[in-house]
Amino acid sequence: MTLWLVTGVLLLSAAIVLLFRPFMPSVLAAYAGLWVMNLSGLTHFQSNEIVFWGIATVIVLGIDYLRVRPAVTTGYQRAYVAGGTLTGMILGLLISPTYGGVAGSAAGSVLGLVAYRMTPAGRGSSTAVIGSLCSVGLPAIVTCSIVALALRAVIAASIITQ
Repeated sequence: MTLWLVTGVLLLSAAIVLLFRPFMPSVLAAYAGLWVMNLSGLTHFQSNEIVFWGIATVIVLGIDYLRVRPAVTTGYQRAYVAGGTLTGMILGLLISPTYGGVAGSAAGSVLGLVAYRMTPAGRGSSTAVIGSLCSVGLPAIVTCSIVALALRAVIAASIITQ
């Protein structure tokens, strides 16, 4: 049980780190962490949650695979969007533990992209906003939402056991 829990936490941590790396499937690590956390027995996710995030993972991986040419994103743009998504997830969880992680991740991703567009490097960027959100924002939103779901489940399990 403890081994599964530690492995799940490591996978979820790796997913957060992979958010900032280009062309790395952070969403796959997050979904694997969700499954491993479910196997630990400490956290119990409903089957509809696991299926929904599995479908979201497949969609994100499909979008990444089907891109004809990789989106021209800089490391700074990725850092702004991933950082905004992560910050939005944390603030969203503090506001509403139920759906705050998902809503905060989405809002943080958009605000991170807007913040990048306000920098001198972002003003001269020729990438489209929708393309940037699909190539950088969507994987970050799904990854952070899965991590928020797992975090919420671990916090709820620790409160119940005390």
